[in-house]
Amino acid sequence: MRSDERDYKQKQKPHLENRGWGTRKVRVMGLELERYHPTYVQFGMFAIANDASMSGSRDPELYWLVDDAEEAFRELSKKAEVVAPLKQMPFGKVFSIKEPGGRPRYLLELARERPSRPT
Repeated sequence: MRSDERDYKQKQKPHLENRGWGTRKVRVMGLELERYHPTYVQFGMFAIANDASMSGSRDPELYWLVDDAEEAFRELSKKAEVVAPLKQMPFGKVFSIKEPGGRPRYLLELARERPSRPT
């Protein structure tokens, strides 16, 4: 990676550790921090991540949580265009389908053991 790319990424990266998000509970919009990882914070059913995107683009990614990703994939792949097939990731099983506007929408079954930790 070139130094200018690295500098740009450093400037864009939220510095969650510097804000103490991993060491104490904080309130954001009335939500309490539940899980933390240097690239991820979760407040209830809302989460923010700044790691690599699934699509490889810088576009925002919307994830819907499901209880059974394999079943959701079987059902939705019959009705919608699959953008990314079902894949096991460290944080869970995920796939994406194309929504009517053409953007990918992700469906995710969270893994029991994942890189983020409860706070």
